Amino acid sequence: MPLALTFVLACSIVAILYGVASSKWILSQPTGTERMREIALAIQQGACAYLYRQYTIISAVGLILFFIIGFIPAIGWPTAFAFAVGAIFSGAAGYIGMNISIRANVRTTEAARSSGLKEALKIAGEDYSPELHYRKIMKIYGNFAAGKKLKGNFSPGKGFF
Repeated sequence: MPLALTFVLACSIVAILYGVASSKWILSQPTGTERMREIALAIQQGACAYLYRQYTIISAVGLILFFIIGFIPAIGWPTAFAFAVGAIFSGAAGYIGMNISIRANVRTTEAARSSGLKEALKIAGEDYSPELHYRKIMKIYGNFAAGKKLKGNFSPGKGFF
């Protein structure tokens, strides 16, 4: 395995572990009063409905684009599969990020209510970290893996970036 790919895989693992640890820390924070939890649950259900609707439409468009890209001889099926891998990783990262962000909202509110702004900002700062890391790492890993698989060798800065 080339050194660049090994480095990307190692960074990916570290970033995913950081995202998992950060998510666990966020979810371990207090959720506030019963009323706060009721409101948070309603928001979470609404966000899940939104994501389901959005991903249904995006999946249909992505599937159409997959076949269009695949049937264009100049672009071809390898690029179509790379597109599909990127779309799947992006969707997974979006789902994970939205899930953690929504669940962090009530915890941030509780921290502000009980401990003040400083504690609330700690949670709010961590809130966006897992989503950003998941998205970046999944994109980087997907690009390197697709580049390696489809091109035989991968030169950073060319092709997939």
